[in-house]
Amino acid sequence: MRPVHFVAAALVLLVAGFWMAAEGDARQAASEVAHLNSSTAIYGDLLGFDGGSSSQATERAREMESSGETLSTVGQLFMITAVVLFVLAVAKAYALRQRALPSGKATPAEVTAQHDANDRNPCPRCGESIPVQARMCRFCQLDL
Repeated sequence: MRPVHFVAAALVLLVAGFWMAAEGDARQAASEVAHLNSSTAIYGDLLGFDGGSSSQATERAREMESSGETLSTVGQLFMITAVVLFVLAVAKAYALRQRALPSGKATPAEVTAQHDANDRNPCPRCGESIPVQARMCRFCQLDL
């Protein structure tokens, strides 16, 4: 796989993870409301009001809470997987770049430094690096 594919997969997992975590948090919040409703139903049963079954409300709240916890956990796992995929993409891109460089040869920056070092000499008076073809030092104006 190319590094672009790793990055694309990481982005998809990251978005899905954020959505699942948010949905899980919303379900957990809804379960808290359902717990309050079940508490209200219990008090209604005690006072003799016919407001619905407290056991059904409690069961519904438990289901919403467990599904919310599951979604939050899966969302967090998706986000961790996305980070791992992104790191793999960076590592693969680095490996491809290293493989593209010819072995035993200098990098472009080293070639430029060698080229500059070979085409320049120090000025006898000021010591600044000047081109070999120069007839006069541009720093101290010495005729060469």
